[in-house]
Amino acid sequence: MSLRNRLPRVKSGGEEASSPLETSFGSADFEVSSPTYQVTSPLSDDRDPHDYSNGSMGGYSNIVKDSPSQNKKHLPVRHLKYDKNHTGHDGSHQPSSPMSALPRKSPRKGKSSLVLIVSVLLNVFLVIAAIYFNSLSSRSEIKIKHLESLSEKNGHTISTLTGTRDKLEKELHDRELEAKNTRLLQEKVGHFTEENAHLQDIVSTLHQQVNVLDNEKNHLHTELESHAKLGMDLEIKKQAYAEKIHHLQQKIQRESRREALERFGPGPHLVAMEIGLPRDAEKDAHLSEGMHPTFQIELFSLDLMPHTVHLFLEQVEHKLWDGCYFNLNPEHIVQTSVYNLNNPDASALERMNKFKKASLDKVSFQEYSEDLPHLQWTVGFAGRPGGPDFYINKSDNSHIHGPGGQEHHHLNEEADPCFGKVVRGFDVIQRLIEQPIRRDASGVIFEKPIELISAKILKK
Repeated sequence: MSLRNRLPRVKSGGEEASSPLETSFGSADFEVSSPTYQVTSPLSDDRDPHDYSNGSMGGYSNIVKDSPSQNKKHLPVRHLKYDKNHTGHDGSHQPSSPMSALPRKSPRKGKSSLVLIVSVLLNVFLVIAAIYFNSLSSRSEIKIKHLESLSEKNGHTISTLTGTRDKLEKELHDRELEAKNTRLLQEKVGHFTEENAHLQDIVSTLHQQVNVLDNEKNHLHTELESHAKLGMDLEIKKQAYAEKIHHLQQKIQRESRREALERFGPGPHLVAMEIGLPRDAEKDAHLSEGMHPTFQIELFSLDLMPHTVHLFLEQVEHKLWDGCYFNLNPEHIVQTSVYNLNNPDASALERMNKFKKASLDKVSFQEYSEDLPHLQWTVGFAGRPGGPDFYINKSDNSHIHGPGGQEHHHLNEEADPCFGKVVRGFDVIQRLIEQPIRRDASGVIFEKPIELISAKILKK
């Protein structure tokens, strides 16, 4: 396209025509502003058409220079039109010729021509610049498209690299965990190795101890065999001694029964015991002066308890219980003794010596019959071996006074001999156990011991 076709054009009436310059710069997103010119006719201007002051061209269109900010295009000289209706100074119609449209000479004509030339040159420069910048714009668009293509490729590459990076980071994390676990396992292996060495030392020590224990076991086994043989010998001897003891017990029972029958008859045997209770005017009114309340004990059969019954009959017959005392009064029994626990004196020793000199202080063995348990109001010997103290059961004491009931004795399988029962004078026994008591090292005792004044056999 020629330079002439790139110049802006102006239509009649002052309308702007689209210029190739504006078209070529429209796609480049920028515009070039240049000085523009406007042609005004005398029909639209009230000034004198022949007034050429200020550079005007009379009745012909004037070229007025506007600033670039008004965005108006210039009109080259070659496009000025001929006005057929031009009127002269004298008012007559003067047809205008193309040459008459040219500006007349005036003092400022040289300056206006210079401005026009500069304007044309400037437009030429701007056209050239527009061509250059249009070329740059085309190349920029190509580069932009190329950069967009590269950007898309780079985006895909970046996405791929990001995925690869994530995989590598995960793999790195997994390997770090694996390395950490490996270190922990190595530490544990080292710890287990140390423990294993320690355990091996312990096992070695234990093996040595086992060898020592094996030697001791063999030695003990030898001793055990010896002891087993000795135990068998002892068991044989024990059985032999048990048979001899049983034989002796049977012999004692036979002799006791025989002597009891000879001295006291077959029975039943009754023993009356007079005790020194505080006198009660109402309850003791039937007693004469010098007499005391009495209760009676019936002794068991000589067929069941011959040795114990015979011993007690001999004690009563020898008057060994006369002058003794009821001392203990715990919850389950009331017990008599040769001693006065409130006032121990020489007389108690004399009474005890009488029992011993007569060989009547205790039984020869713990005689007991399962047919005669320690029921309420029965009478038994206390101690191991039993005697001479005896007690009256205030309740059923079959468990604690029967076989195995008193574990503090060496032969706890034995029992206290139960040899009789109270059959008369229960009111006297009740008055006895209701007497005031106190506690001391000996147990629950009467505040004032109750004297057993006399004991005598009623029937022989």
